[in-house]
Amino acid sequence: LSTALQVGVCIFVLRSRSYRSLPLFSAYAWLNLISLAFTWWVYLSMGYSSRLSFYMWWIACGVVLLARGLAVCELCQRILRPYRGVWALAWRLLVGVAILLLVFAGLAAYGARGGIRTFLLTAERGLELVAAIVLLLLLVISSYFRIPVPKLEGTLALGLGVWSLLLVANDAALALWPK
Repeated sequence: LSTALQVGVCIFVLRSRSYRSLPLFSAYAWLNLISLAFTWWVYLSMGYSSRLSFYMWWIACGVVLLARGLAVCELCQRILRPYRGVWALAWRLLVGVAILLLVFAGLAAYGARGGIRTFLLTAERGLELVAAIVLLLLLVISSYFRIPVPKLEGTLALGLGVWSLLLVANDAALALWPK
């Protein structure tokens, strides 16, 4: 289901030509799909338990995580850019939250057994939660203050916000799963 959804988003990006107005979101959509295909190929060719496949998967996760964060920032920028004061505050808050997430993930990974794995899992959980909150608040605030949200950006913000909430729920469920 996830793969079909990712393919559908990439087709939507091509058909709507959103790669012109939202290049970072488009890059994220394609990187997400390419990462899936790359990971599948690595596991088939090198095996699931090889050390190289472990590192390749985590590198791919890091790249997709960075792209997702940039896509969220791009959506916020596209909606809030006409409002200079609001955008000036918003981008500073986004940068501040990004720095806090990196520091928190670094502290969680410091001395932990899983090093890079702990860092990326902590960063992913934090980014997904922040992305969901930021995007959904962006839509609520835009509605409250009657800030016009273009249909494409609104749809993508809602979809990415819901997707982030689902990933947070998935991570929470996996954290409770007995090891």
